[in-house]
Amino acid sequence: MTEPTPSRAITGRPPLLALLLLAALVVALASALYLAGRSGADPAEVDALAEKYTSSENALGVPLSEDQARCRARVYLGSRLSDGALADVRAGREPRARSERDVTELAALARRLAGCL
Repeated sequence: MTEPTPSRAITGRPPLLALLLLAALVVALASALYLAGRSGADPAEVDALAEKYTSSENALGVPLSEDQARCRARVYLGSRLSDGALADVRAGREPRARSERDVTELAALARRLAGCL
């Protein structure tokens, strides 16, 4: 008769499935924390900024519809632009890149902003 093989718990090696489940849990938790930090802008701030875009004297030179203005405000306020670039946006001006990160972020925002029109 053959001797029974020891269980994995006895050998101290966790089963592969448990490791995969633990890795999936860690990835899900990290994703949730990342997304929670980028939850978007305050609705009152979105409304205030959107109001500037519906005016005919905005930085674009053309008034936007309410939906377009809200979309544009959410995109900018939910972005990772620097405080200086966001100050431009809040003042009703087009944001000026103040860092290499701003340059990269503005390029990434271009497609999302175009989707608002």
